[in-house]
Order: sequence, then structure tokens, then C-alpha cells
Amino acid sequence: TGQTEKAEELLAQSQDQKLLWRHYFRSGRFEDAKGVLEQLHQSEPRDSNAVKGLLLVAERTADMEAVKKYSEELLSLEDNIDNHLFQIQTFLKLGLVKEAEYKLQSFKEKHPDEPRAMLLEAWLAMRQGQLERALELTNRSLETDQDNAVAWRLRGEINRLMANYDQAIIDLKRSKFLSDEPVTRMALAKTYLRAGRGEDAVTELEITIDNPQAPIEARTLLEQTYLRLGRKEALKRFYQQTQEKFPDDVLWHNRAGRFAITQGEFD
Repeated sequence: TGQTEKAEELLAQSQDQKLLWRHYFRSGRFEDAKGVLEQLHQSEPRDSNAVKGLLLVAERTADMEAVKKYSEELLSLEDNIDNHLFQIQTFLKLGLVKEAEYKLQSFKEKHPDEPRAMLLEAWLAMRQGQLERALELTNRSLETDQDNAVAWRLRGEINRLMANYDQAIIDLKRSKFLSDEPVTRMALAKTYLRAGRGEDAVTELEITIDNPQAPIEARTLLEQTYLRLGRKEALKRFYQQTQEKFPDDVLWHNRAGRFAITQGEFD
């Protein structure tokens, strides 16, 4: 939009790279944010804020090697409890289960009384398929903090994996009420699909993809849901909007092209 372009122009002119990368990040322009952060990191190698930024971008773009690299670099600059927990949490988010297990074990040996480790232990158990243990640990964590949105989301995901769909929906709605995150709406959409509530899944995903912070998986899940429900007109609009939003993305152009061919639209 015009307002966005004006903001970018002013930020670029001000030469404030720290504001510029945050603007790009909030707008979902992760590659642009990464470019600015790499320049900042090059000019100030010991600036932990630039490393944190690069780690956030790596997490959002699911760049596992960069996540490993920058989380270790951050700890070499700022070796504190929060950064250790953030590293383990990021590993779990991206499915780096063995790495998370090793780091969590090491963390618990050094900090046996840190209460936040219990939720990460529950998350790890879920990733390893130990669903009963994961549920037990999450419930214990919720006993001490009823307003933890991550814990409610985790419980919802565990219940979905256990096919307790009604309870999973309740848990995920509670998480969304406490903190409306794209990842929570995605988990809710997946649960609705499992419960045979396709239209409810569509509603969650349509809201999610409008959030610049939403992972790309939300868009592909909405595409699959439209296909599953046979929503051809919605798919047509979806591809048009996606191509407008990502004009240089060859993958989406190809997908839209394949859809047009199946519909007999060759223009």
C-alpha cells in the first residue's frame, strides 16, 4: 500500500537499519529483513540484537541450519537461562527433536529448579510420541500457570494427536483467547479438519493468511482444504490473491497454472 511504501522510504532515508529490519519482519518480508540483519551483523559482530533477529528470521523461514548456527552464536554472546530456553523451544518448533533432547537434558542438569523446563519436557515428549506423558506434564504445568497460552496450545495439539478432538478444540480456543497467534489458529484448523468441520477450518485459515507473521504452511493448508472441499471459486480467488502477494514466487505460479489447466482455463 501507499502508506507502507512511504514508511519504507522514510526508514531507508533515516538509515536506521534496526527499525528497517523490524518493519520488514512485521510485514512478513523475511528475506528483506535477513538482508538488513546480515549487514548489521557484519558491521557489529558482537551485537546480540542482530543475532536474535537472524535467529527469529531463521525460525520463521524454517531454516534449520541457520537456527542451529545463530542460537549457538547468541549463547556465546549472552549465556543466560532465557536464551537457552528459547533455543530449545525453537528446536522443538522446527522438529529438531534430537538436538532439543540433548540441550534440554543439559539445561536440566544445570538448572534443576527452573519451572519453565517442564513445558519444554512436555513438548519434547509429544514430539517423541509419548502422548500420555506429554499430557501429564502439560497438566502439571497448567496447575502452576492457568494463563499460559503456549501450554493450552500444546495440550490442544496433544489431544488432537490422541483423537480427543472436542477437548482439543476447547484447549486451542482457550490458547487463542489468551494469545491470538497464527500458529494457534493453524493448530485449530487442523483439529477442525480432523473433526470433519471443514468450513470452520477454512475460516481460521483465511484469517491466518492475512497475518504477515503467518508461516507459509498456513497458505498451503488452506489450498489443500479448498481442494478437499471442492471450493473451485474460492481456489481461483486464492491463487489470484497469492500471485498478487508473491509475484516472484515460481512455486505459486506453477500451482496456479496447474489449477487453471485442470479447469480448462489456458489463458
